Amino acid sequence: MTLRADGCVPLRWAVSPVSGGQPLSATQEELPPGLYSIRIPAHPATDACCMRRHEWLDPRLVALGDYARRESPPLSPGRTHQEELLLTLDAAVARRVCGSRSSSVMLLFSGGLDSCLLAALAHRHIPASQAIDLCTVCFSGGTSADRQAAHAALQELRSVAHGRVWRLIQVDATLDDITQHRRHLLRLLHPRNTVMDLNIGAALWLAARGTGTVDGASFCSGARIVLLGTGADEQAAGYGRHRTAYRSGDAATLTAELEADVRRLWLRNLGRDDRLVSDCGREARFPFLDEQVVACLARMPLEALTDLELPPGRGDKLALRRCAQELGLHETAGRVKRAIQFGSGLSKLVNARDFGSGRKASACHAGTCLLDE
Repeated sequence: MTLRADGCVPLRWAVSPVSGGQPLSATQEELPPGLYSIRIPAHPATDACCMRRHEWLDPRLVALGDYARRESPPLSPGRTHQEELLLTLDAAVARRVCGSRSSSVMLLFSGGLDSCLLAALAHRHIPASQAIDLCTVCFSGGTSADRQAAHAALQELRSVAHGRVWRLIQVDATLDDITQHRRHLLRLLHPRNTVMDLNIGAALWLAARGTGTVDGASFCSGARIVLLGTGADEQAAGYGRHRTAYRSGDAATLTAELEADVRRLWLRNLGRDDRLVSDCGREARFPFLDEQVVACLARMPLEALTDLELPPGRGDKLALRRCAQELGLHETAGRVKRAIQFGSGLSKLVNARDFGSGRKASACHAGTCLLDE
């Protein structure tokens, strides 16, 4: 981007008839977190638009933009960090479902800790007469790890949320579905352009469409709001690389890895995921990225946040697992993390088709294997 003397960035977009009058994807890039305004001229196809980035006036937002973990006491005297986290996350979910009284809410539901925790909290703030849609995608004929976990988690949700109607939307997809929509998906993913982005993006997009079966009958969710668990792993040490960082260094090494993960969320995840969900006519909302939740997790002592001396399913995301326990989700609280491309069974099929083996695929992914049109 080229900055003018007046602080504006001129944007000149070529218009492609193939993309329906939208700017060519080759000119797009993710914008860093901030507050932006765009001035559109009378003839945007020939004259440059002007984008200006504004400074945050709220010092709390400035601090979050320069994300760093700074351990400090809970904001409310007499309350533990764990109690504060559950209350803060509950309020974040409440804010994100407050406009849902006229339509259902949908969660992208793997049956894992994050999505089940959000579902249990959403139950508290959505009228009891209103169904909540849980959408699970599977590429293995209904037998993937995520599909099995989704069924188990549904039973646990029913045991703690009496009277609620949960609609488990089962999306059974194939590689042909991705091939059919590949060009469209690549445009939505851009500028993210790796094989891993396509695998994640395809599974996310097919789930966000909300079209599948409920109890064997065809169904399409009418939800306009979609809750996603983005940000939980990055802030609470849910990835294998966090365990590696801790074992190869110390607490300071782990802290640095967590801070790096949060600071690059906008580049790796958020623009991509928001485009994929928005393309389905729904609005993605991220309770774990609520400003107050982020601040709460950032001031938690590391030993309260995670304990990577414990095995997977216990020590990773320890604080969130304790929240699930407090809500009565005991089985869910011990469930091991699986990324959507693995839990849905997609990566295994893609690796076999495109690389011949998982080992060759891993080498490609490690080298940030790029896609082509």
